[in-house]
Amino acid sequence: MQNPWMEQIREWGDDPTPENARNLIRAFRQCESGEVRLEVLSLLGRCRDPRSHRFLVDLVRSGKDLAEREFAVRSIGRRGGPASRRILSRLWDEVPSSLECSVITALGHARVFGAVPSLSVRLESAVQDRDRSVLKAIVVALGELKGVSALGSLRALLELDWVRSERDLSLPVLFAWGRLGRDPGFLEPYGRFFREDPFSWQVFESALNQVQLRSQVRIEDYLHRVFHSPDPHPSLPLELRAFDPEELAAGLSVFDRSVHWRRHLFCLRALDARAQRRLFEGWVIPESDRDGFLSALADLDEVEDPAMMLRELDHSMPGWCDSPDRRSARIAAVPQTVDWIAEARRFAGEDEKRVILLLNQWSDWSPVLSDEERSRVHDGWVPFVRTSGAKARLCRSAGESGQSVPALNRVLVDWFSDPMVRDSALIFAEKTGSPLLLDGVTALSPADRSPHLGGILRYLEAMLRVRSDERLSGAVKSILSEASGIGSEEVKLAALRVLQLLPLPDYESQVVSLVEDRDQQVGLQAVMALRGYPDSVRAVAVLGACLDSPVPALRERALEALCVSRVPAARSFLLSHLAKNARDESVVDRVFRGLLPGFSDDLDTARILGEILAADRSNPQSTRLEEVLGRFTLKSIVSRQTNSEMEQIDSRLRSAIPRFDELDGTIQLALRAAEQPFLQSGLLERLPIDKAPTVLQYCKAIDLVLDRYLGQQLLFPKIDSALPEFQQIWHRLGFVEEYPLVDRVIFITGLKGRVAPEHFPLHKAKMMCGTFFNGRIMQDRYKVFDGLRAWAVIFLLFTRKIPGKDGGVGPLVTLRDAEEADCVKVAVKLMNLQDLRNPAAHRQTYPDLDSVRAVREDSLDLVNRILKWVL
Repeated sequence: MQNPWMEQIREWGDDPTPENARNLIRAFRQCESGEVRLEVLSLLGRCRDPRSHRFLVDLVRSGKDLAEREFAVRSIGRRGGPASRRILSRLWDEVPSSLECSVITALGHARVFGAVPSLSVRLESAVQDRDRSVLKAIVVALGELKGVSALGSLRALLELDWVRSERDLSLPVLFAWGRLGRDPGFLEPYGRFFREDPFSWQVFESALNQVQLRSQVRIEDYLHRVFHSPDPHPSLPLELRAFDPEELAAGLSVFDRSVHWRRHLFCLRALDARAQRRLFEGWVIPESDRDGFLSALADLDEVEDPAMMLRELDHSMPGWCDSPDRRSARIAAVPQTVDWIAEARRFAGEDEKRVILLLNQWSDWSPVLSDEERSRVHDGWVPFVRTSGAKARLCRSAGESGQSVPALNRVLVDWFSDPMVRDSALIFAEKTGSPLLLDGVTALSPADRSPHLGGILRYLEAMLRVRSDERLSGAVKSILSEASGIGSEEVKLAALRVLQLLPLPDYESQVVSLVEDRDQQVGLQAVMALRGYPDSVRAVAVLGACLDSPVPALRERALEALCVSRVPAARSFLLSHLAKNARDESVVDRVFRGLLPGFSDDLDTARILGEILAADRSNPQSTRLEEVLGRFTLKSIVSRQTNSEMEQIDSRLRSAIPRFDELDGTIQLALRAAEQPFLQSGLLERLPIDKAPTVLQYCKAIDLVLDRYLGQQLLFPKIDSALPEFQQIWHRLGFVEEYPLVDRVIFITGLKGRVAPEHFPLHKAKMMCGTFFNGRIMQDRYKVFDGLRAWAVIFLLFTRKIPGKDGGVGPLVTLRDAEEADCVKVAVKLMNLQDLRNPAAHRQTYPDLDSVRAVREDSLDLVNRILKWVL
């Protein structure tokens, strides 16, 4: 079923007005569906307002989810414009290596032609490090940006066997050659390397044909297209870079600068710094063309020294930008040259619309600057904003930056007294976590608070996330009492988010009533708020009804809330829902994590679980359901009178595993089943009986130990709270590539000489990596960790420090007193046991007890070692 948000979101994206951009951002923040959030980020690439730009940049810089940050980078690239091009160049130096390829790709899409020299330098280091993903991204970007200066490096790539032998590397190189090369003689000799593969040969021939066609075009032909075509392609001037600079300068001089000024500007990206200075020297733009000149200049960011350009123009045309309209156009054209505080002083006496326009221009450009620069400018603006609208816009701009502004803090309470500024002041206080407005909010009369309740509640929510005291709780209770009964969707959503943090008993009835609100987001937030009432019978009844909702998100949140409820009736709803959805992996997974013993009806729960299992023996989720059942039946099983044989088994196990009695009952059962053959002795031991079940049961016991103690207690909570950190390591190791190379992975992980390439679990790791990036790891943990080899991956990648040039990363999962070498040894033993277990589960037999003694010794050693680290 398609998410109900999606249709509305796409309608907003089809009409990218500032208001719809605001709607998209709000939808991103309110919706928990990963699919919807990524769609929002994709659509924001169509918006041109400062708010969406600021939002995307902030998400790239401080977001937690790697996929969302990648989508945000792509949208900035599609958005284009001087600010986006400049911020992409800056982000390249700021973001982690896992986002580097996305930024490089965006540089190509946004036509950041000035990035070509830096890309060429980075290409050399990518070749040295054999960083395939970065190399491929750079090659494609150079082709998009007409980076003719990098042709020598691209030709050198074709000399490398490891590049030519990999289609996903060699084909991008051919693509780039086809877009950049002018000499077919350079490319022709390499054809012999691609003849054997029909597809590669086709790409090679296409690239060669393009080069041959380009070799026949003279500089005069290019200049004719540039100056006389009605709409020349933006990258056309870059073809001119392949010619001698002096020859190019001579060709440009043929065209009158005052008549063809637009096309001369168009050619800027083909000129070096010296030629650019020569172009602007003594240039006088006719009065009738000056507005158009500034507009055309706004689309260019290839001027190496914009200040030089302005000095030359101001010298030849004094006062040409003195009018407010021209001044605004000049700021839009070359924002990198602006002294923003000086401009605030200049525009202070103008009308409010013009001051707000200047603030909008600043907000669009400010992401390019450092935090210190932004804070300084916001601080310097405060004395020069004098109208309510300008004050409100400055508060929002400062709030969007998320930084405290000393001068604004000093006047914030005073500005808050102005109803026209109040909502924006709340935004600033909310985003910066400032408590300054708490007294002001409570001091307002109910009539004065009423128009601003949504903003006030969002401010109180922000306060609740950083502090908790009686004064704040009193303010929350007072404001919520006024919000009761207000039908505004904004107020209801804000109130419910406050109640999720502070579940006040007096408001339970109102939360319950909002579950059936006509707005689905209000209903979803209400269900989430009901988690805060775990002892409420009424809340359980409402949550139980939500399990039949047609909205997937509502069902999921209701199921989670019922899992934490302490009301016995909650279990009935859980079991009934489980019976209807026993084949639904997500439902079974949530029940598996949330349905625990501890109630008087544990035996009834076991009976119902048994009936669910008996009703569908072929259910692919039956193993997971059996584990849940085991939690409730184990107590009665263990309490029965044990026979002498079991006493002997337990005695042996206690001797071998000192913490045996502390283990989960299902683990004890598996260990008993594995240990039983070792009670045999004498002639009986030599009977030709297959002892493969011993291998299987020991492997099962270890798997259970790892799941119960390493997984559920350490690894899974860490994944829930820090998934992006796991994604970063997967990316760093190259698993995002379609075919990661085992030798490279072993080298990067510091395992060379310690784990043989043929033994490294590359295929398993690649499969696991996909679930971390698409988010399925949050639901499919049982499926992902389906054997000892999967746990070996965890020990190799996440319980060790991964070396690197910057000092390395990790471990993400810290094991008490575990040495790095020990983690590697455990991983190797796990892989060896998996190799023994797989044939034992099928056709191989183990008739000799001695043949499984080594399995027993390794298994017991692993159990004890793991328990020492995690208990």
